[in-house]
This record gives sequence, structure tokens and C-alpha cells, in this order.
Amino acid sequence: MLGYSLPFAYIHAVNLAQKGSLLNKRIGYLAAVLSFNEDHELALLLINTIQRDLNSTNVLEVCMALSACTHFVTADIVPLMLPTVEEKLKHSKALVRKKAVLALGSFLKKRLSLWNHLKPVMKFALADKDPRVMEAVLTVYYPLVKNDPTQFKELVPTLIYLVEQTLDSRLPTSYEYHSTSAPWLLIRLLGILGFLGKDDKSASQQMYSVLEKVMLMSAVNHSVACAVVYESVRTIATIVPSQDLLNLAMKSVANFVRSKNSNHRYLGIKTLTLIVEQVKLSYTMDHQTVLFECLDHCDESLRRMTLQLLYKIANPHNLNVICQKMNECLSSTSDPYLRTDIATKICAIIKQHSPTKEWLINAISYLLLKNSEDVPVTAVDFLYDLLSDGDERLKAFAVKEYTKLLEKTDLPDKLLKLSAWVVGEYFSLLTDHSAFDVTTLLLKKLHSTLAVDVQLCIIDAYAKVLLMQGANAHKYTVQLTTMPNGSFGIIDKEIEHLQRLVKCCSEKQLSAIEKRPQMCEMDFTLSFLDKYVADALQQGASTYRQQSPVPVSLPAVYERLYSFATSSQGGSQKSDSLPSQKSGSSLRSRSCLGATVKVTPVWGKEGLLPGSSVVHSVTAASDLEEEIQQGKMLFVGENEHQKLASELFAGWTTTVQGSRKQQLTENSIQAAVGLHLPSNSSVESRLNQASVSDDQTSRDSPFWAME
Repeated sequence: MLGYSLPFAYIHAVNLAQKGSLLNKRIGYLAAVLSFNEDHELALLLINTIQRDLNSTNVLEVCMALSACTHFVTADIVPLMLPTVEEKLKHSKALVRKKAVLALGSFLKKRLSLWNHLKPVMKFALADKDPRVMEAVLTVYYPLVKNDPTQFKELVPTLIYLVEQTLDSRLPTSYEYHSTSAPWLLIRLLGILGFLGKDDKSASQQMYSVLEKVMLMSAVNHSVACAVVYESVRTIATIVPSQDLLNLAMKSVANFVRSKNSNHRYLGIKTLTLIVEQVKLSYTMDHQTVLFECLDHCDESLRRMTLQLLYKIANPHNLNVICQKMNECLSSTSDPYLRTDIATKICAIIKQHSPTKEWLINAISYLLLKNSEDVPVTAVDFLYDLLSDGDERLKAFAVKEYTKLLEKTDLPDKLLKLSAWVVGEYFSLLTDHSAFDVTTLLLKKLHSTLAVDVQLCIIDAYAKVLLMQGANAHKYTVQLTTMPNGSFGIIDKEIEHLQRLVKCCSEKQLSAIEKRPQMCEMDFTLSFLDKYVADALQQGASTYRQQSPVPVSLPAVYERLYSFATSSQGGSQKSDSLPSQKSGSSLRSRSCLGATVKVTPVWGKEGLLPGSSVVHSVTAASDLEEEIQQGKMLFVGENEHQKLASELFAGWTTTVQGSRKQQLTENSIQAAVGLHLPSNSSVESRLNQASVSDDQTSRDSPFWAME
């Protein structure tokens, strides 16, 4: 009860419900409902009490028993209780009939197979003369129609008739609230009509006249009337609307948005969002100016709803100004959940509407620089995939931009890992920085306070740039001796391995590494060791005894090895991505290592297995040099508001998308709202276009360059 376990009192609640006066019975039922559910062992003791109270002549006892049915009757006991509850639909008291309908609704939730039996019963109850019973039936219908509206199309005329009766004030005056007849009943009816009219033109046409009557309630300036109008606009946006209905909806939106009441303005922004999602109309300058005012409003809920609307209306023409306003809101709020939500929305509209891939890279990099903690990991992974699959021009642009970023101080970890990976992978495409400059930048970023994965990523990038120098790699040995010790043992080992690699390899071998071809396959049988194995067996070494082929998870074993093998080629060849991209690994090499491969045994107890071959060579040194040369060796204000508003709503047309193909004329919208509309312009898709148009302000001055 109230979050506390009171098992010692449960039996007393059952006893009170079974015995005692009416007041004690009421307390007993209430305590039982608050204490345990239908699965509790004591719930079974209440079934006999409920049956006895259902047959009582006292109306209050019958009502309490019907209420208890919704809590303690399980699916197995429903057939036992069903006849008794159905009989209460004929009771003389409307309160009993209402609770009986609600009890039958709870039975339907537990056993949906009862619907065919209860369907005529519910239709009979829907025609009840008391509005309370009718409203209870609508409460039962609502989730059923929402889940499967096709089975309830025959209800449309009945529901329309009920709406007309309510609007004509045919209900008792006790149901009138602030000059609005039964507003909560109207809201429920309109919601069900919206489900039934979705993607159904025939059913929608039957609703047009009654929806027009509801929209006239906007003249009543009260919150409950606004709620009914809002529900009507939702219904209009859900069904297949007519031009007249859309005009009325836009007029109601204008009244809401211009209201001085914050609640009404919030309702207007939310209604505008619904219309944008469904029909995508044009907007007037007044609406745009109000949106910017709402972004600076002191009411946080109003600001959030306005941001949601900006997210919905984003297109390639207003992308820059929307990103600018959303970024300002991101910087001004301290709510971590809101910050994450805004950053996710910015990344989503950038990926969807970016004019060029270069614009996209700069935009997400700016977000990483300013608000790294709020940017989702999926956005960073998207950049990895975009660059890996991009052409040479895009990679050259990226490596140039991220090299400049490395010159900045206090880079966030996400951006530092991304910059190091790009520089390491595509350094060969960099023209305005030498290898010494890049390695110096990387060494400056490497310090023990960084996370171990960031340090590893920087070391990997350093190693890739170093190995690309070939014979000149020995010039960087002085840099290697000055590299700081990491805070974890693995960092020191990586540095030590890199130093040994440069020290042990001859200049000729390093030159071969630089010129090696791109690897397309890997020899998982390690056939280059066949000569060594043959010599060892001849000298009496024991044979490796393998019972069966062992599956090897290639990404875990070969990812780092293959990363060095593909680094100097700039990653220009397209292939599948490693699973490590999703796990946050700093190694983003592309390969076919996503599968699990079985290693085929080459040597057996008697020696070389049939069908296998040995790679013979004259000397070990000459073999190594030949392998390297062949590429088989691996190494691991108001005017300002109006200006922004004109940019914000650029590119919107008056076409109705999807099933709503009606063309709305500018004159009809002007007549509804009473203001002048801006000219239309078509939305162009330019994600793969290299050049940027000069006539679009949002592309000439990107939002990350405005600070």
C-alpha cells in the first residue's frame, strides 16, 4: 500500500470486504485494491464476496463489486462472472450500467476473444439514454479502434450523430462546462473519428460537415473550448481533409499562436506541428516571427515545442538558420536530457538535408567541438562510414580540415579520435602539411591524462604516418624517444613496438612497405611459415596436435594487424566496415573481417597434409625481402527576426503530400489567415553536389562560421 509492503494487513482488508457495514465493506475493497493484485493468493477469497455483492439489492454494494471486478477477476474467472455483469447492463440505475460497461471493458483486455460475444452488447449500451453510459462505452471502444480501425467502420454514422447531438446541446445542462456542451465527450468522439477516417476518403467525407461545426467553437475564448478545437485539428490532420477544413484549421492555428496566453500559444505551436507532419503548408511572416519569440520565451515547455516544430519544418533551404537557432538553444540550456535531444535532432536534420558532404562534415565537427558530450555516437559513426566510402576529393578535404582541428587546444575525446583517425588513414592526400608537422601535432596531443582508447588512436595515427615515409622513417627516431609514457602499460608497449619496428626494419624494407599494393586477401593458414615448420619437423620437433578446426573470431585477432596493412593506401577502396566501428574502437580500417573463418590445418602428424604446399626459399632474409616487395608482409531584433524568419521558411510549398494531393491556393490561405504569403520555391536535393549555390544565404554563411 502506497509503496510499502503490509502483508499482515491483507487478510484484514479481505475480512472487512466480506463482513461488516457498508462503510467497512467500502474500506475493505479500497484497501484490497491498494494492497495486492489479481495474482495474489488472497484475491481468490474475494471472488465469492464479489458475486454475492453483485446480486445485492443495495446499489452501492453492486457498484463496489463491479469496480472490484476490474482488479481481481482473472482471465480464467471471466467466463464465470460474465453473465452476471452483462445482466447489470439492464439495471435501472445509470451508475450501475456505467460500471458494468467498464467491467466488461476490463474483461476484454484480459480475453480479446470475447469481442464477438460483446459486440452487440456494446452497441446496445452505446445507444443508452444516459450520457455517462455512452461515455463509458466510448472509453472501451477507444483502444480497440486505435489498434484495428477497419473492424469499426460501421460506427462512423453513429459517432457523427452523437457529435451533432452534443453540439446542438441536446444533453442535460449539467454536462455543460463554460458554454461548451460535454467537452470531454466531444474530445473522445473526435479522437475515435480520427482513427476511423485515416486513409479512408469515404469515411472522411462523412465527417466534413460536423468537423466544420466543431471548428466554429474557436470563437469561445476558454481553455476547454480550445482543447476541443485542438482535438478537431488533430482529426483534420489525421483524416483525408478538404480544402475548406484546412483553411479553418489554419485560422484556428493563427488564433492560438497570436494569443498572449502561454498555454494557448503552446497549443498553437503543437497544432502547427501536427499540420506540418501531415500536409506541409506554407506559412506567413507573422507565424515565423512568433516562432522566434517563442524560442526566447521564459516558459521552457513552449521553447521545447518550438524546437520540435523547427525540427519538423527543416529543409535544404532553411537548414542553416534552423541549425543556428537550435545550436543557440543547445548552448543556453543546462538540462542534460534536453541537450541530448537537441543535439540528436540537429544531427538528424544535417544528415537528411545537407547541401554537400563537405557541409555535413563541417557541421557535425562543429557540434563535436562545442557540445561533444551531447552528440550521439551514431553521428560520429556516420562520419566514419561517410569518409570510408567517399571519393578522393572528399577524403582530401576531410584530412585538411581535421589537421587544422588538431592545431586547436582542448579538443574533446570524440573529436580528437576522429581527427587522429582521419589524419592517419588519409595523410597521403594532405598537401599543405609535411609529415614532420603532422607527427609533431599528434605528439602534442598525446599525454597521460587522456583516456587509453584516445591514446591508442593517436599512436595508431602516428604509426601510419610514420610507415608511409618508407626509407625516411629513420629520421623520426628522435621523436619516438621523446614520446611520453602512458598511464597504462599497453600504451608503453605500443610505443616500444613502434620504436622496434623502425629500428629493426632496413630502409629497403620500409620503402617496400610504402609501395606495397592494397591487400585484397589474407593468408589465414600462415603459409609463409611452411619452410620453418618443415625444417623444425626434420629436426625432430613434435607435430601440433589439433583435434578439430577451431573457429577464430577474426576482428579480435586481425583487426589491428590489418589496419596497418591498409593505412598507407588512404582507404580509397570500398569494402564492408568492421564491427569495431559500433563498439567505439579507434581503428576504423575497412576489410572483410566481419565473418568467422575456420583455419584449415596444413601440417599433420605425418607431415604436410595432402593438397597443401610449402613455400620454399633460399634464405630467410631473402624470403622476407621478397614477401615485402610482393606486398604479402603485414604491419600492424524585429528586422533581424524578419530576416531570419524569411530564411527559416524558405523552400516551403503549398503541396499536400501523400494521400493529401489537394492543391491549396494562396488566395484561400490569405483569406483564412489574413496576411500575405511569401513566394514558393522548390526543394532541391544537393547532397552529392560539389559546388554550392551563391544565391542561398544559408550556404554562403554556415552556422558554424557565425560566431
